[in-house]
Amino acid sequence: MNRKISFACLSVVFAGIIAAAATAGEPPKLSPAQIIYQGEAQLMQARAGLLNAQSTFIRAIAEARANDAKTLNMLEQTRSVSLDNTLKAAKMYYDRRQARDTYTSMQASPKARRVVSAQPTSAVRTVRLTESQYDAATGKVRWPAALQIESLAQYRNQVDALLAARAQGKAPATFEAQLTTLAKNMENVLRRHIRDMTPSEYLAAKRFLQAVAAEGRYAAPAALAYNP
Repeated sequence: MNRKISFACLSVVFAGIIAAAATAGEPPKLSPAQIIYQGEAQLMQARAGLLNAQSTFIRAIAEARANDAKTLNMLEQTRSVSLDNTLKAAKMYYDRRQARDTYTSMQASPKARRVVSAQPTSAVRTVRLTESQYDAATGKVRWPAALQIESLAQYRNQVDALLAARAQGKAPATFEAQLTTLAKNMENVLRRHIRDMTPSEYLAAKRFLQAVAAEGRYAAPAALAYNP
């Protein structure tokens, strides 16, 4: 009888082992709430991955735009240097041509050679304002468009006042120094607007200011009879 009991116990144990083995590979059964929770967790992970990808994409775009801005800045600097070199070359060319023309005309006229020998070389090379640029009777200057910008207004007014005073015989003792300084200051301001005009406009405006400065050598009203 004891053998029958032992056999029965072993049978129960083996049956339990077999049942456990049969159910070991099955996934645990989840409730609907647990399934929804797991789905939401996976969805949140997917959203987090998407946001991370979007952040990486936006950062890449920002870096690309920054690189583009640096490239454009370098191109603009290169263009500015190139334009400045072109203007310097053009100015050198016009200065040399003017000096050559002046020398040729002086050589052709004995009277002019005598006048030149009595004047400084810089005075020969400098051309004064013409009648179309300046009214000697009133001291009114006809400013070119390139010099009518707002940032030059105060300098234009001061130049006009000095030349008007000269026309009335009331030029101050510092007439030449003031006019030269004003013309130089205007040239410095003009240089900051070089990108707003063509090279020919810039050079013409610069020569105009040089002619304004040349007027400083003639403070007396009698000098207005001088023909440029």
